[in-house]
Amino acid sequence: MRKLIDGTGINKQGGYYLASQNFAAQQTEIIKAVLEGIQKLETWSTQNREEVAATLSPILGIDLETMRKSTNRRIFGITPITQELITLQQEVANKFYKLNLIPKQIDVREAMLTPEQYAAFSPKI
Repeated sequence: MRKLIDGTGINKQGGYYLASQNFAAQQTEIIKAVLEGIQKLETWSTQNREEVAATLSPILGIDLETMRKSTNRRIFGITPITQELITLQQEVANKFYKLNLIPKQIDVREAMLTPEQYAAFSPKI
């Protein structure tokens, strides 16, 4: 068997939690509570990787050893949106447009909140 690719560097974007700009501006306490809950789960997951792998393996249909490798490689936690993440997400949007997966070119910054809006609900991470 020959390894063609191992996945290193493929997924730099991570995951995102999305809300409309209106909701984010009007419901800061709800968003803050949700993000704090997610951060607690992420902290627990960092400290309990074996249990995470054992729980997800049957749910996702991935053998336990592969799930362990995946879980051990994962960086758990909420991180702030940085310029680097915005640039990476713009690259994805550009690629999606080029592949005709989205109908028009987009500027991901138009969907972003201001730093002050993020500060209103961001948990201390």
